[in-house]
Amino acid sequence: MAQQFQTAGFLDAAGNPEPAVYAYTGGGGPIDWSMCVPGSSKCKRLAVNHGIADPGPQPAGTVFKVRTTLGSQTYSTTLRWRGVLRVASPPTLTGMTHVDANVRVSEARWAGGWGSTQYDDLGIEACRTARATGCVMLAGVWLDCSASGCGELGSVAGTNKAPDYARVGNWYTGWYLFALDARLGNPTSLIVGYASAAAIKPWPTIKTIARSRPYGPVTGPPAPKVIFLSRTQATDGHVPVATIHCAVSCLAQVSVSLKHAVVNKQGMWTAREVIKGTKTIAVSETLPSGQRSGSLPSGRVGVTVQVGDGPYVKGRALIR
Repeated sequence: MAQQFQTAGFLDAAGNPEPAVYAYTGGGGPIDWSMCVPGSSKCKRLAVNHGIADPGPQPAGTVFKVRTTLGSQTYSTTLRWRGVLRVASPPTLTGMTHVDANVRVSEARWAGGWGSTQYDDLGIEACRTARATGCVMLAGVWLDCSASGCGELGSVAGTNKAPDYARVGNWYTGWYLFALDARLGNPTSLIVGYASAAAIKPWPTIKTIARSRPYGPVTGPPAPKVIFLSRTQATDGHVPVATIHCAVSCLAQVSVSLKHAVVNKQGMWTAREVIKGTKTIAVSETLPSGQRSGSLPSGRVGVTVQVGDGPYVKGRALIR
């Protein structure tokens, strides 16, 4: 098969087939997909959108055929469907559910779908409850999922592939851990770098994503606490915005943003400190390099705090 013409078995969010031509230089004839269902004497031609057919649920043994022309040559191939995708056994986690421990995810075992031609993304999440609510990603890629399936949008900046392990931070004391396995039809991706795994959107609950049983609750020192200062003012060139308590040493990162109503420019102020005990964090009153000169103006600002590898906690403050 020429490099200009490559096929793959994609999946919709319900685990149904989406046969696809995903690399095609164009300039040839139309892409024709047809479907041959077991027991039927005739194959059915399918509607095609950008090289992808979406026939809905189909029985195991269904064969999908594709044909197109490039120049004077005709290309064709087939894909065999093994039935609706389902989880034969869920993914698992190994390691201790304790603060500072490392945990590793092992992939699920799947049945149906396209078989061994498919691709798995692995992830780990921490959730407030054993029912997997209020979750934060500890490892994994950003999955953009819709009714037509899931695609990768990137991972933590500086990594070629999301790791299959994670360290359990102090923020997650009392939370539950879950192993995740997302089955994709093809490992195509749009590479976007995120500041940390906590910035990645939690994976949805759909047929093509398998979730383990809950592991935990996580044991360890009391989790950090963040209290935003609803009203504040500059003192000695700094503006306090949040009080943070850490039972053990923790790294707190704070950012403050403001959209000035007059000049319509976005400002961003940051602070980064190691804390043990209780401390009020302040950002410099001076505007960041490259921003409009002068002091931080009064008004409402957005405040974002991350403690360790915990979630991004958002609040607001009024600077007087």
